[in-house]
Amino acid sequence: MLSPRRALRAAAARLLPRRPYWLGTPLRATIAAVTSGGGYVLLITYSQGTEWVDLPARTEPYDRPDDREFTAVAAALAARGLARTEAWAIDTNARLCASINPVRKEARRG
Repeated sequence: MLSPRRALRAAAARLLPRRPYWLGTPLRATIAAVTSGGGYVLLITYSQGTEWVDLPARTEPYDRPDDREFTAVAAALAARGLARTEAWAIDTNARLCASINPVRKEARRG
C-alpha cells in the first residue's frame, strides 16, 4: 500500500504532460499557424515523430504570435522537461522554430 504522499505523487505524475519517450529524442519546436479558426499550434519534432500542442485560441485575426503564445510555448516545453537552446528563427516554411533539448531534473528544480 502506498503512503498518501506517494499516492498523490503517482496521481499527479499520471496527469502532468510528459515527454512521449516512444517518439525519440526532441529536436525542434515550431510555432505554426492553424488555418481553421485562427491561432497557433506548437509542433515538437522528435527523431521518430511530431507532437502537436494546442496554444490558446484567438478571437481576433492574427498576424504573428504575441506574448500569450510565447508564454504558452514556454510553459508547454517546461511541462515536458524541454528547453530552447537557441533564439527563435524562421524556417523554410516561414514558421518560427528553435532547437530544443531535454533538461535534467536537477536543473528544473531551480
